[in-house]
Amino acid sequence: MDPEVIDGAAPAGTSEPGNPAAAQTNAATTAPATGAGEGGEEGQAAPKTFTQQELDEIVKKRVAKAEDRAERRVLRTLEKLTLQQSQQQTQAHQSQEEQRPTRRQGETDDAYFSGPYTHVEVGFPSAKPEPWTDWETYSDGGEPTETVYGYVPVEMVTALVESHGGEA
Repeated sequence: MDPEVIDGAAPAGTSEPGNPAAAQTNAATTAPATGAGEGGEEGQAAPKTFTQQELDEIVKKRVAKAEDRAERRVLRTLEKLTLQQSQQQTQAHQSQEEQRPTRRQGETDDAYFSGPYTHVEVGFPSAKPEPWTDWETYSDGGEPTETVYGYVPVEMVTALVESHGGEA
């Protein structure tokens, strides 16, 4: 590098003024580690040198700090998700409670259970329900007479009862 640039002067043949701050930075990074700089100049600090052990410690601290930061982020995200899930479960439970029929005082069983039900559960019929292709979709996959049929439309149950002679 040109000695004039290091001293803060503009290179020969240019009309730009020199930058003493940049020149000092350049001189500090290029100066030998003698402590006094070239020609015994004082006031310039020698560049810091590190041992491998010191570098290892610096890296270890930075890695630990980054890991702590990442762990805190994960924990905050987990807290948020847990809170959201809890709120959703509470809302779902409340909506189920609101949909559940309530029995009025003095109401008879017939009045309470009369519904308007749209789907019911049918379990363990004495014979294979027909038409089987319709009933099979509601089966849990077991033997036709040893299974529970969930969410069967009331119309299908009524038709099955009628096909066997109606209500007893």
